[in-house]
Amino acid sequence: MSTPILELRSVVRHFDTPAGRVRAVDDVSLTVRAGETLGLVGESGCGKSTLARLAMRLLPPDSGAILFEGTDLAKAGRGDLARYRARMQMVFQDPLSALNPRETIGRILEQPLLVHRRGGRAERRARVAQLLAHVGLRGDIAARFPHELSGGQRQRVGIARALALEPRLLLCDEAVSALDVSVRAQVLNLLLRLRGEFGLAALFISHDLAVVRHVADRVAVMYLGQVVEQAPRDALWRQPRHPYTRALMAATPVADPAEARARPPLPLTGELPSPIDPPSGCRFHPRCPLALPRCREDVPALRLAGPEHTVACHLA
Repeated sequence: MSTPILELRSVVRHFDTPAGRVRAVDDVSLTVRAGETLGLVGESGCGKSTLARLAMRLLPPDSGAILFEGTDLAKAGRGDLARYRARMQMVFQDPLSALNPRETIGRILEQPLLVHRRGGRAERRARVAQLLAHVGLRGDIAARFPHELSGGQRQRVGIARALALEPRLLLCDEAVSALDVSVRAQVLNLLLRLRGEFGLAALFISHDLAVVRHVADRVAVMYLGQVVEQAPRDALWRQPRHPYTRALMAATPVADPAEARARPPLPLTGELPSPIDPPSGCRFHPRCPLALPRCREDVPALRLAGPEHTVACHLA
């Protein structure tokens, strides 16, 4: 088992709004090991993006620990954060809004090197050319602006920028959801190639289980601010234990008719409850067709359901 590069321990983050306190992330613990990809899945509004920003320490947690290479970033000062952020980089959902429209691609890729004082002018230009080659883009793109590129090219630039400082960890927040299907496949394969080439670890966030199945080694399923199931990818697809996980899988299209028929029907009905006033007991019980009276009262704890497989469900 490889060494953890990122550990979130009982992390909590709430937001006060005029309507009440939003419990965006509520006691979440996750581990990303060196060289592996952890997929984080769940519906929109469940807290995935907030969790990514907490992991990067773009947001401070209300409580809990955020350990990167053994250092608790929740307690780190500004200077320490700058040093560690060079080793953990983010790829955002919308590549157009993530790139400065007034800067050329070359300048965008050079900016992290300037901020962290990496190399002289000639070395930085050589590094920009190398980064473009790594992500399959021509060198002349360095002179162009973001609006002159396609969505797939812009996302490749975003990935190249994330690689500029040779990080150990990438946090990909819905990094392919804004792309066309064919381009999405190209970018996913690029991420897989780069992970193997540079030995990167990744926290890959998506609402699309098919995408996560393609890229992840392990998967964590998040619902309304909490992780309800974690398992190795193949074990999760072979035997999902939480009704929410099974409902998400049942809603995912598959090309194999035999696999589709083998799935037990478990429709996901209703809307995600408000994180301002989450249900008592198991937060999924108002939408769960298998809910028992106990589910309305008792909060299920994460329990071991198999090798490296944990689930928070009274029925598991």
